[in-house]
Amino acid sequence: MSENNNVHILIAEDSRTQAVRLQMILESGGFRVSHALNGKIAWDMIRKEKPDLLITDVMMPDMDGLELCRKVKATPETADLKTMILTSLTELDDIINGLESGADNYLIKPPEGGLIFDQIDRILNENPTPAVTDNKRWNVKLRGKDFKLQASPEKLLEFMASTYETALWQKKVLAQTRDELKSFNDRLEYIVEERTRELIKEKQRAEESDRLKTAFLQNISHEVRTPLNAVVGFSNFLREPGLEHEKIVEYSDLVHKSAYSLLELINDVVDLSMIETGDINTQISTYKISEVINNFITNFYENSLEIDSGLNFKINIPSNIEHIKVDIDKCGFNKVLNNLVRNAFKFTEKGSVELGLSVVGENQLTIYVRDTGIGIPENKIDEVFTPFHKVDQNLKKYRGTGVGLTISKRLIEAMNGEIRIQSELGVGTTVSINLPCSIDSKSYQDTNPEWTQEEIKEIFSDSAVLVVEDDLTNHSLIEVILGKYGVKITRAYNGAEAVDIFKAQRNFQLILMDLQMPVMDGVEATKIIRSMDNETPIIALSAYAHMQNLYDEDEIGFTKMISKPIRPKSLVRALVDVYCKV
Repeated sequence: MSENNNVHILIAEDSRTQAVRLQMILESGGFRVSHALNGKIAWDMIRKEKPDLLITDVMMPDMDGLELCRKVKATPETADLKTMILTSLTELDDIINGLESGADNYLIKPPEGGLIFDQIDRILNENPTPAVTDNKRWNVKLRGKDFKLQASPEKLLEFMASTYETALWQKKVLAQTRDELKSFNDRLEYIVEERTRELIKEKQRAEESDRLKTAFLQNISHEVRTPLNAVVGFSNFLREPGLEHEKIVEYSDLVHKSAYSLLELINDVVDLSMIETGDINTQISTYKISEVINNFITNFYENSLEIDSGLNFKINIPSNIEHIKVDIDKCGFNKVLNNLVRNAFKFTEKGSVELGLSVVGENQLTIYVRDTGIGIPENKIDEVFTPFHKVDQNLKKYRGTGVGLTISKRLIEAMNGEIRIQSELGVGTTVSINLPCSIDSKSYQDTNPEWTQEEIKEIFSDSAVLVVEDDLTNHSLIEVILGKYGVKITRAYNGAEAVDIFKAQRNFQLILMDLQMPVMDGVEATKIIRSMDNETPIIALSAYAHMQNLYDEDEIGFTKMISKPIRPKSLVRALVDVYCKV
């Protein structure tokens, strides 16, 4: 459109928005454009700039568009200036009045590029319109109105042609709009259908989740009452005078086993909360896998009830793994191993359970748990990772909440690993954990050797421990555990009292600090003590199963963290480990 560069168009429009829009359209067609805010200014610009075309709005201050057209046509030096009025199809009066005022054509608001260019091209290239030399007026009837026009037949024909062209353009635009609306409607219907299907699926999943959670809560009632009944019942028997020693041992063992079952149930409920909130945080550190596995096996033998089931527990750990390191959350990894091994024992009535490990290449480690149990149907394997799900809801004899494998999968994935299941119904199941690993070039050193009772007494000889614990039962348990090794214990009932005692006497070799206490909690007390002393080891005690995810050891100043309930061997081992490193 380079030929339009020499065409100068003047816009008379009091609306800056409308003027800018029209100017942008015209300039995109290569026209040179000027703008006047009213008819008076436009008239001055016409005489000075002598534009090729005037496009004027009708309603303007000072001088409207119709008066401007009449003035242009009545002045000999401007009579040949082509003029167009801006109006809408609904304003027929403007079109007729524009025709009477001498306008050569009109443009419909809002302006459309294609139509404007066609109309401008035609009006600039048409032959001059013959002047009206008589007073003959034409009677025109439009939309029920009578109009009397004074215009040449050619001018009337031009207006009629322009009106027809505009109508065709509007029809085209309406057709395009209709097609776009249809396309949009089709797309919207597709989106609605897709979203409806998704909502139906989500509703079904929610209903299934509610059903499973309802079954879970109903099961919880039974799971709690069964071991709690044993704890309460046999505890009462133990209080009877003259009870035989054999019966005391037997009943005590039953209370211990039932209490352990309750603890596992509470852990499952905590896991359920983690699943519901999505709050599965991990603290990844580098560990030697041999240490982690050996510690797990030791703890499992000491604390697990499944060891007494009569099944053969096989350990298949190669000797060449001493230099293998993994980046894991130790607490979470031990929870996963515990879930998998306990599940294997639970669903195996005869045969064996095997815990094994193998290295694939130099950067992948596989830990597996294999059993000879009931197995899982092939079409049900993926379902075992669904929260609250049990492969066969009719297997009432297998206790559990149905969240263990779900939490295990999420924890392993958070450690950049994966968990897989291979199973055959009636033959057994193998659950494998694949983790990235690396080789430690430094020599291996066992940091958790087994200590004899005499060696532990020697380590604790003449040691003084400050126990900060508000609960009398927990304090008594710690006193019994450490008392037999000759440890001298000083008690503080809350964090504030612990700070005062520590200020008065700083001869403690170690501090056991509960976290949740009245007056001042263990976190605040530890920070204050650390401001006075950075050497004395402080071991945190908490009922939170995942307190490593809640507290930053280094930031607060803890040397180590131990979760409640306190197990005697675990507490002693932790203290020995700290003493040996001091």
